[in-house]
Amino acid sequence: MKTQKIKYKLPKTKFFSVEFPENITLSAGMSWTIPITFRPVSKECYYDVIEFQTSFGKFNVQIHATLPEHVLEFQKLIDFEFCPIKETAKKTFLLKNTGELGSYYEFEIQKPFYIVNKKGFLEPNYSTNMTIEFKPDNASVFKAKAICKFGDSSNLTRAKGIKALNVNGIGKYSHISIEGYVKEFDFGEVFVGKYAEKKLILNNFSAVRSNFKIKQVEKNSDQYFVFSQTSGSIAPEKKIEITITYTPVAAGMICTDFFDIITLSGNTIRITCKGAGIGPTVSFTSSIINFNDVPENTTVMRALHIHNHSATTAFFQFLTEPNSTFKIDKISGTINPNSSLPLTIKFQPKEALNYYRRVYCLVENQDAIVLDLLGTGYNDKRRPATFLPRHLEAYETRVKNGLAIFGPEQLEEMIKSSIIKSENGLLSYIDETQRGPKAEVYDSPYEDSQLASEYFYQSTATNLSVCLMDTFIDFGSCSRYRVIESQTIRITNRTKGKMACVWILPGDNEEEAPFTVHPRVGDILPKCTAEFKVNFRPKADNSFYGQQLECYVYFKSMRSFRLVTNETFTPPWCLTPTVLGNTFPPGQDSFIPKVNINSDRIDFPACYVDKSVYRTIRITNTGDTPVMFSFLDDTTGNGIYHSSKNIDSIGSLNYQTIGGSVLPSSSGGPVFSVKPRVGMLQKNECQLIVFRFSPGEAGIFDQTLQIFFNGSFTNSYKVQVRGVGYFPLIEFEDYHSSDAENGGLVPYSGFGNNSICFKPTCIGSAAKKNFIIKNLSRISVNYEWAVPKQYESFVYIYPVRGTLAPNGVESLSCTFAPTFAKSWAIRIPCYYNHQNEELAGQTTNIVPSILSPHTQRRATFTVMGLGVFGKISTEIKNNLDFGPCLVNTIVEKEIRIFNPCECDVYFKVEAKSANSRQSLFLPKSSKNDELEIVQSSNMLPARSHQNLKIKCCLKNSGEHNFIISYILESPVNFDHAPNIQSRLLKENSKPTVTSYTLFEVKATGVFRSMEVTDIRSEGLGKKRLWELFSLEKFNNIIRNIIPDVIHEHNNNDSLFPTEPRIDVDAISKNNEAVLDFDFGAKPIGVVLLKLKNNGVVAVDWSFQFPNDLEIEIEQWADPGDYTEEQLHYDLILENAIFKINPKMGVLAPNDLVTITVTYSHEFNGTHKIPVLFRLRSGNTSTVSQKDEQINDISLINENYSTTIKEGGGGKEILINFLGHTVSPNKKYLHFHGSEHKFIPSNIGNSHHPVQLYPLYNCCSVSVEYTLDLSGLEQVKKENRDFPVFQCLKTKGTISAGEIDYVDWIFRPLEEKIYTVDVPITIEGKTRIITFSGEGIRETIKSNTKLDAKILPHPVPPIQLIKSETDVAELSLERINFGHIPLGATVRQIVIVKNVSNDLLSFQWSLPSSNLNFFSNIKVVPEKGSLEPGKSSVCKVELISTVEARYYDFDIVCKIENETKMAVYQTKKEAAEYARRENRPLSGGSSKVEQKVSTLVKSKRKSQHDLKNMKYRTLPPITPPPAFPTKNKLFDEENSISNNPVQDGRSSGFSMYSDNSFDFLPPAPEICELSLGILAQSHSIDEIAQNYTNYETFFHQKKSYFVDPNDTSDLFSNQECQEIINNVLLSALDDIMADSELEKVLEQIQKEPLMYFRQLSVNEHDKDSINGIFVENCKLDTEIELERNEMENLEQLKNHTYKAMMRSSEFINLVESILEGTVFNLLQEVNVNEFELTRPCKLAIPYTHSQ
Repeated sequence: MKTQKIKYKLPKTKFFSVEFPENITLSAGMSWTIPITFRPVSKECYYDVIEFQTSFGKFNVQIHATLPEHVLEFQKLIDFEFCPIKETAKKTFLLKNTGELGSYYEFEIQKPFYIVNKKGFLEPNYSTNMTIEFKPDNASVFKAKAICKFGDSSNLTRAKGIKALNVNGIGKYSHISIEGYVKEFDFGEVFVGKYAEKKLILNNFSAVRSNFKIKQVEKNSDQYFVFSQTSGSIAPEKKIEITITYTPVAAGMICTDFFDIITLSGNTIRITCKGAGIGPTVSFTSSIINFNDVPENTTVMRALHIHNHSATTAFFQFLTEPNSTFKIDKISGTINPNSSLPLTIKFQPKEALNYYRRVYCLVENQDAIVLDLLGTGYNDKRRPATFLPRHLEAYETRVKNGLAIFGPEQLEEMIKSSIIKSENGLLSYIDETQRGPKAEVYDSPYEDSQLASEYFYQSTATNLSVCLMDTFIDFGSCSRYRVIESQTIRITNRTKGKMACVWILPGDNEEEAPFTVHPRVGDILPKCTAEFKVNFRPKADNSFYGQQLECYVYFKSMRSFRLVTNETFTPPWCLTPTVLGNTFPPGQDSFIPKVNINSDRIDFPACYVDKSVYRTIRITNTGDTPVMFSFLDDTTGNGIYHSSKNIDSIGSLNYQTIGGSVLPSSSGGPVFSVKPRVGMLQKNECQLIVFRFSPGEAGIFDQTLQIFFNGSFTNSYKVQVRGVGYFPLIEFEDYHSSDAENGGLVPYSGFGNNSICFKPTCIGSAAKKNFIIKNLSRISVNYEWAVPKQYESFVYIYPVRGTLAPNGVESLSCTFAPTFAKSWAIRIPCYYNHQNEELAGQTTNIVPSILSPHTQRRATFTVMGLGVFGKISTEIKNNLDFGPCLVNTIVEKEIRIFNPCECDVYFKVEAKSANSRQSLFLPKSSKNDELEIVQSSNMLPARSHQNLKIKCCLKNSGEHNFIISYILESPVNFDHAPNIQSRLLKENSKPTVTSYTLFEVKATGVFRSMEVTDIRSEGLGKKRLWELFSLEKFNNIIRNIIPDVIHEHNNNDSLFPTEPRIDVDAISKNNEAVLDFDFGAKPIGVVLLKLKNNGVVAVDWSFQFPNDLEIEIEQWADPGDYTEEQLHYDLILENAIFKINPKMGVLAPNDLVTITVTYSHEFNGTHKIPVLFRLRSGNTSTVSQKDEQINDISLINENYSTTIKEGGGGKEILINFLGHTVSPNKKYLHFHGSEHKFIPSNIGNSHHPVQLYPLYNCCSVSVEYTLDLSGLEQVKKENRDFPVFQCLKTKGTISAGEIDYVDWIFRPLEEKIYTVDVPITIEGKTRIITFSGEGIRETIKSNTKLDAKILPHPVPPIQLIKSETDVAELSLERINFGHIPLGATVRQIVIVKNVSNDLLSFQWSLPSSNLNFFSNIKVVPEKGSLEPGKSSVCKVELISTVEARYYDFDIVCKIENETKMAVYQTKKEAAEYARRENRPLSGGSSKVEQKVSTLVKSKRKSQHDLKNMKYRTLPPITPPPAFPTKNKLFDEENSISNNPVQDGRSSGFSMYSDNSFDFLPPAPEICELSLGILAQSHSIDEIAQNYTNYETFFHQKKSYFVDPNDTSDLFSNQECQEIINNVLLSALDDIMADSELEKVLEQIQKEPLMYFRQLSVNEHDKDSINGIFVENCKLDTEIELERNEMENLEQLKNHTYKAMMRSSEFINLVESILEGTVFNLLQEVNVNEFELTRPCKLAIPYTHSQ
């Protein structure tokens, strides 16, 4: 902490004032106060600043004086980010009043943004939370500004403050999906009272929160499927799990409900929930128990097991008394799941008679089961017939046959009278017409409620033989001290036989029974009713009494076995009325009941009208006292019976309906009924109550039943019963693809349109479409289609019949096949009913004749369609041209075909040969066919297109034509539509099927091809390389179209062959497929080959050495001994003497590739190795050497695509790589092969051309050779002493590295091939060369002449291979002058271009042979210099000799890099100076560079620096070089650079060897560019007769002047010519480099151009004739003489002029002037001084006449 010294400045304005500034010193921790005085002059805001300066810097203090203002602050931006559309997102922000004034505010904002409570007032320093809502209506980016206006007035139209709040939001669609894409949840069968669960997982794949709701599609229906969550929100990229719970309420209830999962901002998914409620499955081990014969008052016991086959507990109850005749030890109970319960049944007959009782066992949530108990009681006095189970079965059959009303006596009489018959103990009418009417059916239960319905009408149905008229008797409240009035029970006999009945009271002691019947035994006459009195004798007060009495009724004849037979045996009937009574005083409450009812709501399954369904509930008495129960409702079904009376009123009810024998609602009975209505429960006893629902009409029935206990209205319990009655109802709806996405086969509309509309259908074809049939009811429906007979072949619906589950849907298919082009509307009836009703119509063709409105219904389905004619078209107008196609290769093209019609077209395409008109394939060709058509589909939709793939694989070359046509067909599979299929197949089986032509296909079979277009190597001409590498033969072999000659590998079994195995020996035997790549003996180093794919298909090429063809063998295998040839190959391969880069590749059509072939001269001798060149079809993809080759090429065209697949072998050529390495000082002439062919010669020519045979000296010493021409003499003798072959040279000497030419003349006599062997001897070694020539006879038509400019030769004239090391290039590498006449002069322009960045110089060099014709070759200019990027135009001139000759030789253009040479010369001079001064060479790099630049500039001015030459150091004395230099002009430089400094000098120079100057590079090499000359000269007569353009040739005329070069020996010496040339060049360079001369030349250029007077004619010239001037003044006599003399002179002048025009000198002069003018123009064009394309302008000189 330091002491601060502070200074400050006064405020700038006068409104703020402070004390005069003083220096203030503040110690650490101290403070100082400055008072500021404010003096305002007006009501406004004031601002100023005070500047403080301390030792550490400056700082400012702002001074503000402001007025109170309205200031509201809130955040600047609210970003809702993503929000689901059609939903509302809310955000709050804080609005704060930071001003000193209270402010009114109002917000304004555009939709879809809303601000809640956008107006208000805010006190100072108060804040409030504002709510802003965002509700996007589409998926877009929304940006808005909430403008807040605030001020001091409630009217903010002129607000003092405005502030903006930026609000952003993005509306997005939400999308939910169900995991696993499950749209149907089938719970299967679930036990009543249980529940089942399934998981529904919803995924939100969108970027926004998805709010969903689950709603049931159908309204006003019970919901048995409960979702754990019916609405919610799913975060982005999250999921939620929802549990679906299914709880069935009734057995046999099948539930099918549809639910929509709805998202306001996204999609809607419809799911289907299915489930079925079932009850337990309980059964007895035996449903019939026969006790057989038992003595009276004797007890017999039987065992029985009751089984529970389900996985839930089952409660059962036998409807019988514990002390009845058949005693069951367990009247009720519970059976555990999948277990059984043993029962014991006792039988104690009290009377001698047959006993039969059907005991009903009620099972909770299941239909009742029955137990038939049989027995026979007898005593000593009465012996009834033994009751057997078969008697029971026989009686049931008798009842079905209508014989129930006859007794045994009547039956026996009927048998005797042959009215009935007995078959296997079963009785039936012989004549069914005698059978009476069928018994009336009062109830129509479902199959699973048959026994419950039977129990409901037990002993009370009017169709029974014996009917109990009073099933329930209630004595009500009685006193045992009073006489109780007896009640009557009536029993009716409806048969024609006499019956007897016996009452058996429960218990062992009948006298103590509270209820008695009188008479106990009685008879009932036929068709009569008997009455029996029931007495009530209670034994105790305040008690409930109730019993079930037993009355056995039987035919009287059944009392003895002698009165009945087995056929007429009739079982007895057991009637069980219920009797109740109590001893409670009237009006006094009884015991308080303690009961439990397992359900207060009873839901019935959906029921068909006039049918009945049943359900059970359980009432349990949990108290210690008996409980009496009774159900009360109205018997008409219109409501519940309500009464407020005491218990006596209950006893006054009509109990005839309480027993259960009530009619269904359709017959006037109640909708809901119950049995038993009245009963009594002992303590801890359970009772199953059976409810019935029988709707009389369709609708929802909901009713409340009241249960009264112990006869008191105060002890009541309400039970809600609900049922729905349905008539079957179906609807049809068109099936859309969106239905599958939204839950399957679920239509969204409430009712369908009951029609289906087919899109236009092609005549002769068929269309199939799916539609939906939906069951709109909750009951199952059977349906069956009845297509009218006239439409059977047009329309078919499958399946024809079926069953629909309740509220279920099913997909049906309708097939429509029109036969006429018109609109169709076909109405098809569909008959349906409930599943238990049988359809009256048995076939689809017959409409039922009798239809009941309650059992059979009809729905009409309309099929609408349009029949149209089909057609196919394509964009190809005439034909599809495949173009050239490689033989045995698949070429694919895709074309687009169109269907312009309004209908879908089923078609089949076929191809026919244009010649034979026979189909190549139907429907698809095999692999051996030449054309194959692949259809992606045989159906083309209306107004659409399809790509048709056509594969072409030609087997032969040449043109191929095909016709592509189509035929219309129908679908193959009709999905069980036999009528339509049979009709269409019958139509298509006609012998003449119409086919329509689409287009024609043309293809040309070709073979793969490739050629070498160029070859290049440093130091050798193109012609020489072309011969060494046999490129003409190479191209001819590949060009050959016969694959067998070239060794094709074809796999006939497959179009896609595998890699063939190569047989090199087999190829080598075929001489036509073997050639040599001869590298010669000269160290040419690198050879560049340019390969071009000149074909129309891509090719795959590769060079393979012997090791590339070898197969790897196992290590344990013995490879055997190596031969000398194999060892030689290993030497070449291990040392990489021959290299090829790249070795393989793929070339597309017209593509080029440059191959580098290298031969290394490391080992002496001749090196030879076979290399296999393979050519196959390839592709244009980039493939490495080891990558997998792809056999497809896709070439996309505008109208179709093309794909090429290789389908066969390839071409293989065996190439022998030859190379020769010669040791120094060894003489060697290189011969390329042992044969030489002369050009063919016409036997009719008088002047045969002289041809050249070159001899190449490839060694470093000169070589002498000798030709032995003895073989020519032998040929001469064979041809009648005519010299067919003539050699003009027999021996010679060839300098090192040079070429010598031997002249030959071939004069054939006949059209044949002549051969001669000529030995050539070199140093005692002889090489025999076979010379051959062919004599031909050229026949040229009289009116036809050949073009003289065309002389065929395979060597290309233009350089195609470019190299990075190139410094210069020629515009032409070969000049073909064609056919020229003798003595003619021909010229050609060649441009030498500098392609480097250095200064170059060039000089042309002619062959150093002693042949005379080389002197007739001239190149102008002979030498020159080239700036970087510049070029020079050179003229090559050839003057044909006096003899016919075939010219084929090379001239060389030597290029030297002057820039590099200058660098080298400078460094070399520096090294020489350093060596002379005996000092090391250091530094000087900058000086060297400066000197180099100076030297390069001087090179451009003068090639000879005389000043520097004066002081130049002489070169060291060295021995001559071992190898001759390339250019004599640079012998000195080459001798210095190529030969190191020799040892043996003085010690002063010993330290300066070449190794001391490491920076000194070698001398730059001279680049040689070869230019080939090709021409053939003929005699003038031959040219004029056989060739055109003879007049265009120029013939050099012989001059009369003597050329000093021809006579003087001075110019014959080449060395003298060079010395004179150098001296003159140096003198001229010095003169031109003089500064005074440069100034004079500059002045001359500035002077105006003068008009040359010598081109005009003046008066003085008119007086001069031939240089003689005549005076003007002459004598008259002399004038006449002079006039005559002038006429003579004029004639002489004309004659002289004509002679001059014909003189050779004038002709040569004019030709030279024109040639020079054209040449100069070309040079000016080359340096951009003249533009050829610019229009020509003429400069006309000015004259006085103008």
